Amino acid sequence: MALETENNNLETFTDLWKKVDKDKKVEQKLRCRVNDDGSNDGSDKPERKTSASSQHAVIDELRTECGRLQRVHYLLVMIVLILFLTQAALLIYARSNHSALRASIEELALKLNESHCPEPMTVPMPSPITPKYERPPDLYEEDL
Repeated sequence: MALETENNNLETFTDLWKKVDKDKKVEQKLRCRVNDDGSNDGSDKPERKTSASSQHAVIDELRTECGRLQRVHYLLVMIVLILFLTQAALLIYARSNHSALRASIEELALKLNESHCPEPMTVPMPSPITPKYERPPDLYEEDL
């Protein structure tokens, strides 16, 4: 339905429709039909050609695909969870090994400090630059 008018106010449209001449009114009756046979009635869109049974088949196929995707998603979430827990366990294991190693080192250091090891004697090493002079042996002829 349409009406030729100069007034753009929609609130008074009903009053205008009642008062206007019939030659200014434009009325059209629309007919709608749904064809299940898939025939094309002037429509260029190929998706209109599908019938209800083929649409049900597509819906069933999409449902099975969604179910498969849900199972794959669940599997991937479980794999990520297992990997996360494995990583956490390895981290805790490494920290405990580090703590045990630190405790062993501290214990050995205490034992070394407690034991009284004699200081190693320091013998002066001859310098490789200076020649080594040996003193001739002392001869004591008096004792003979």
